[in-house]
Amino acid sequence: MEPTEVNSGISKGWQAFQIIFWTLLSLATFIGNGLVLTCILIKKRRNSSTYKFYASLALGDLIVGLFCAPVLLVAACKQQWTMGEPLCYAYSTAISISLNVSIMTLFLISLDRLNAVSKPFHYRAKETFTQKWTKWLILFAWVHSVFWAAAPLVGWGEIIEDPITNSCKPNWAAKGLTNTLYTMGLAGFAFAIPVVSMIVVYGIIYYRSKVSSRFMKDRSQNAVSDDAVRQKQQSAILRTVLVVVGMFAVCWLPYTIATTFKLFFRKAPPSWLVHFGLMMASANSFVNPVIYSAFDKSMRDEFKRICKLCNRKGDDLYDARSRRTSSNLAIYNTTVTRISNEAVNKILKEGKFTESPPLPRKDTMNNDKMVTDMFVDNIVQKMEKSARETWV
Repeated sequence: MEPTEVNSGISKGWQAFQIIFWTLLSLATFIGNGLVLTCILIKKRRNSSTYKFYASLALGDLIVGLFCAPVLLVAACKQQWTMGEPLCYAYSTAISISLNVSIMTLFLISLDRLNAVSKPFHYRAKETFTQKWTKWLILFAWVHSVFWAAAPLVGWGEIIEDPITNSCKPNWAAKGLTNTLYTMGLAGFAFAIPVVSMIVVYGIIYYRSKVSSRFMKDRSQNAVSDDAVRQKQQSAILRTVLVVVGMFAVCWLPYTIATTFKLFFRKAPPSWLVHFGLMMASANSFVNPVIYSAFDKSMRDEFKRICKLCNRKGDDLYDARSRRTSSNLAIYNTTVTRISNEAVNKILKEGKFTESPPLPRKDTMNNDKMVTDMFVDNIVQKMEKSARETWV
């Protein structure tokens, strides 16, 4: 695959905007989804099926932050694809996996919410299939996503270079029966069927929620106090999930329109729509942590706790080092003073001084020199030994 020609019509301002956008997106996606995964791992409710599905979403989004966005950053800097065919295939496969995993995970979340609404007692006892088989359902979602994303790597479907965005994507207009079947399967099984099913499921959830609300109002307040609290919690979770699904649809809609534009209008889409669609679709990777912070109180509190813990650890480490340094200095000064006193006492015991000492003779001067040398050597040896024992 030869590098595409540089987009000579691209202004420096637009190029600078692209570089800043992909840099900030990569950092925000890594930090935000990293916090989500950390919260789920250390959280007491990490065994909840909902939070496991959140973790699957965060892993899918991390693919964009750790790989896809940096690749697009390099392409934006050079305004052409110069990274070769293998990386082109890897990029297209990675961003397709991220999209497919998000769609399938959101569909599984919708089924989990349906069980919570329609079977509240079974859901509370963790007896629904989305709770019993959570890990297997997540594994299925990833295998399903990898299958459809990696099929072009083995010859089923095509991956082409997009000269507008200087990136790579599946060729939706590929010719041949095999490629057409892949395109139809990718559009149907990886996108249309899960999305339509999700819409139907949330329609059922809406209807059952209305029925449940009317039922709760008809019962006495004292008899349903606990159930009312649980229903409020489930409603909060459902609201968060609906916002996640809504933002996913908003972010990926421009990209979907740009991708399928040629199928309906028989011409290439406008370049601004292609750029806007790719940026909006990639931006969805850091939206979910923001939604959790705004609508999920438990996740928001966990975010705050982790941030405070990190700040506290930094302050504690600085204080510990300061205390250790001060302690070492105090020990050093005490040791030097003790060594000096011992050496002076030793000199006073061994030396013979009178009130009117005679004139120094040659042997007396030699003895004094020996005592002085012994004093210096003694101090040096003890200081070295003390330094080895006390300093870090």
